[in-house]
Amino acid sequence: MKKRIAYIVILALLVSVFAGCSAQPAQQSAEPSGVNLGDESMVLFTVEGANVSSMTLGEYLALEQMTVTLSRTNSHGETFTGTYEGVHFTTLKDALGIGDFSSIELEASDGYTMVYTADILEDADSVFAVIQDGAAIESEGDGHMWFCGSENFTANNWCKYVVKITVVP
Repeated sequence: MKKRIAYIVILALLVSVFAGCSAQPAQQSAEPSGVNLGDESMVLFTVEGANVSSMTLGEYLALEQMTVTLSRTNSHGETFTGTYEGVHFTTLKDALGIGDFSSIELEASDGYTMVYTADILEDADSVFAVIQDGAAIESEGDGHMWFCGSENFTANNWCKYVVKITVVP
C-alpha cells in the first residue's frame, strides 16, 4: 500500500514538473494599455530635417509613454474630454535627433499642415498619441497618430492623422 501511494505521489510530481515546463509565460506587450496597435514594422511617420528619416510603430512604442486627460472645445462649441496615450515631444525629439529649431511642421494624411512652436510642443500635457480612451486611434489614410495640444492652448492646436514631421531651423 505504501508503494502504491509513493508511486502516485511521484507520478503527480512528474506530471506537475512537466506541465510547468511546457507552460508559456505571459507575453508582455510594449504597447500602451495592452492595446493592439497593429504591425510594429509599419512606418508611423516620416521626418525631414532630423537625424532619423522615419519611425516605425515598434520604435515609437519602445519610447517612454505618457497618459493625459484633455478637454477641448471645437468650433461648434462642443466640448470633448478624452484620455490620450502616447509620447511627449521632448522624448520624440531626442529619439529623432532633432536639434535646435524655430518650429515643427506636422502634416496630416490628407496633406493639411500645421506649424507648432516649442511652447506648444513641449507643454507638459501635449502628446503625440496613438490611443484615445483605451482604443487605437482609427486610421484615416495612412495616419495613426494625433498631436494633442495641451489644454493651455486652443483646440486649433491639434493635428489628427500625422504622417510627416518637418523640422524648421
